[in-house]
Amino acid sequence: MAKRKATKMRKKKESRKELTQLAKLRHPKKRAFLSAFAKLGTVGRAAKLAKIERHTHSIWMKEEGEQADLYRQAFADAMDEACDIMEMEARRRAVHGVEKPVFGSLGQGMGSGEIGRVQEYSDTLLIFLLKGARPEKFRERSSTEISGPGGKPLETTTVIQTVIRDDWYGNQDRLPPPGAAAPDGNSVVPSPP
Repeated sequence: MAKRKATKMRKKKESRKELTQLAKLRHPKKRAFLSAFAKLGTVGRAAKLAKIERHTHSIWMKEEGEQADLYRQAFADAMDEACDIMEMEARRRAVHGVEKPVFGSLGQGMGSGEIGRVQEYSDTLLIFLLKGARPEKFRERSSTEISGPGGKPLETTTVIQTVIRDDWYGNQDRLPPPGAAAPDGNSVVPSPP
């Protein structure tokens, strides 16, 4: 009983905070949209519920002024709330699982149908939750090291790939001979096409 009462009080406090933030916005459609977005997490569905066009949100995000700044901040808060809801659902599916029906034969001459239920858990969601909660422990680790023969550094040579066509045919006297080292010492001048 006490736990339920504490949960109700916390929810009231959180919703009062949300109402205070939204109350600063004078536009009732903006308040309706943000409230819906916090619960639904998608612009399209929130816009439909608030009875506005989907692109209206983008227009509001680009506006300037104090009310526009309040709107952008309130939208960021609504996004955080929507993400919290998604994270709670991901955790529920990963840790507590989802009950799913199992179908099979109902017996000779009875056809097929639901024969039981099974609790399924999502290892993938659990992995993502762990990576997000403790990235230093659960992040992907990989490294690639390339070396030359005997572990020595690789020797590199740069080949000039692009040459102005005019230089091959009109000004060949200004180019170094094919196969010669270029001015940087590492490049090789290719033969004419």
